[in-house]
Amino acid sequence: MMRSETIGPAITPRTRAKARHILDNYYIGPSCDDRVLEIWGYTDRMTYSPGDQLALRVSTTAREWEVEIGRDGASYEPLFRESGLQGEHQETPEDCSVAGCRWDVSYELTIPDDWREGGYLVTFRAEQSRAEQSRAEQAGEQVEAHHLFLLKRAAEKPAAPYVLVCATGTWLAYNCWGGSNHYEGIAGPDCNAFSPVVSTQRPWTRGFGKLPAGAPRAVADVPHVPGEMVRYPYMEWAYAYGYSKKYASAGWASYERHFARWAEAQGYEFDFATQHDLETDREFLEKYKCAVFVGHDEYWSANMRHNVDSFACNGGRAARFAGNFLWQTRIEDEGQTQICFKYTAETDPLVGTEHEHLVTTAWEAAPVNWPGVQAFGVNGLKGTYASLGRCVGQGSRGFTVYRPNH
Repeated sequence: MMRSETIGPAITPRTRAKARHILDNYYIGPSCDDRVLEIWGYTDRMTYSPGDQLALRVSTTAREWEVEIGRDGASYEPLFRESGLQGEHQETPEDCSVAGCRWDVSYELTIPDDWREGGYLVTFRAEQSRAEQSRAEQAGEQVEAHHLFLLKRAAEKPAAPYVLVCATGTWLAYNCWGGSNHYEGIAGPDCNAFSPVVSTQRPWTRGFGKLPAGAPRAVADVPHVPGEMVRYPYMEWAYAYGYSKKYASAGWASYERHFARWAEAQGYEFDFATQHDLETDREFLEKYKCAVFVGHDEYWSANMRHNVDSFACNGGRAARFAGNFLWQTRIEDEGQTQICFKYTAETDPLVGTEHEHLVTTAWEAAPVNWPGVQAFGVNGLKGTYASLGRCVGQGSRGFTVYRPNH
């Protein structure tokens, strides 16, 4: 097994004790055991600017750890590395996926003024756990974990013509680190339910920030052969290598990264942002000619939509290379919490209130009644699963273009 592909922490005592009904790769999380070598980390925010203080919150069973930060552009550029950092195994609350890990700051760095805008990969590495190794072959074992933040363009520089808005609402909905997301989980009285509330204050699950070459995509590489077994190669790969089965559904590594690297290699100049920037800043898009949305871009708040609509009505352009525009969310706690009741929308506390237009259900469903087609020309409930797994095995595996000159 490759040193950087150790999978021990993916199959944890906590998984077995708290959620026996969930396969081990349904979520990734801490082992809560000093004998298991692991390292995890996250940042307080998803976007920063040059000169900002970057705070890393890290938990590891290793005596020492190191961090590497690099710009993940057309080619990966390592820009910073610090080793010999003292390890601390921080307690992880049972409700970490809902209320956050609440770890202490482990390392701080002032982001240099000359770092360029883009996606920045944070790599955490650790060797040998604090506890004595029970097997000689474990000596020298190494584990890696990854996190991702976006760096905005320095304020004194003129804006790029285009901005890539990363689908952080969908990232959060699929992030299974710690137990629960908007699909499966260990929430509810029987510890077997998805959570309508998820936190940004936790690591991204394994595979959201970085993937090895050859990791299968959600869309199968070859058409299904009638009569043969229906299979999901990305789930099989995730289970075999200790990655979250959600890695192919969301995250920088599977979606935005591909577009960002291609655009840079082609000479396009982009700034980088998240949907959360749209949530809090009504004028964020005004300095750009075009806002670009790519990949799996399923979860949006009303504020995000209003701000894009306002931008378009004032002459801005929106280019959407994405599908499955489906769920309304709410962002709370100064951006640290995302809410989406989805199929249990009748339990959303805003039902029956003067704010029930913000109930977190499908956009085209009552009481929201604001179809996604009004903004992006596509709804989410019908026809968007053209080639996910084998949902339409003999279909065109994509959308048919009827007016190519439009």
